Amino acid sequence: MLRETLAPPALRRQRARRHALAGKLIDQVLADGGEFDAFTVPVEGFPLRAFPDAVGLDPDGRENPLLYGKKAVNAFGPRDDLVTADAHRMTGLSACVDAQCAWEALSEDGFGAAVRGRCRPR
Repeated sequence: MLRETLAPPALRRQRARRHALAGKLIDQVLADGGEFDAFTVPVEGFPLRAFPDAVGLDPDGRENPLLYGKKAVNAFGPRDDLVTADAHRMTGLSACVDAQCAWEALSEDGFGAAVRGRCRPR
């Protein structure tokens, strides 16, 4: 099952889904007058939908992994305002991300379910 999940036909289906999503986001930008935030739409909008869809994460709370990732990356740098500003939120963000990525929370149509089926903790 895992081998089929990562085989070229399955990856092509994932690519087709990502291309369709990119087309929808472009259509949305054009419908909104063609002006958009060059960071939010391509850097946040696309990954926050494409990757979670592929893995099988629930649509609710998809901003949590992005916030958690930002905090984790900033923690590798100097202890500055980026690190300390929302440090109090890390425990809650960590709990949210853990819950979203739990084996039983993944949808059956994402590749996370296939990995789960092969690598389920004992």
